[in-house]
Amino acid sequence: MVTLMLIITALAGINTSIAAGIAIHEASVFLIIINGMFVAGPGGRRIGVLLDLGKDLLRDIREAFGVLFSGGEGSPPSTA
Repeated sequence: MVTLMLIITALAGINTSIAAGIAIHEASVFLIIINGMFVAGPGGRRIGVLLDLGKDLLRDIREAFGVLFSGGEGSPPSTA
């Protein structure tokens, strides 16, 4: 539905910014993924799912910035 709305607004000349269209589309995809997590998880644990997602996100951000500012010290990444 969101993709159809974006296509219609782009063809009508209302939404001419590709960045805005991409951001809206990605936000809708994120909401669909979150909804799938709610459905797949144990019943009534929506807050727990969101808290776990937030903790994982913060841990990944810390790790990414640690690698970014490490200056190439330590072992190379496994994909090198």
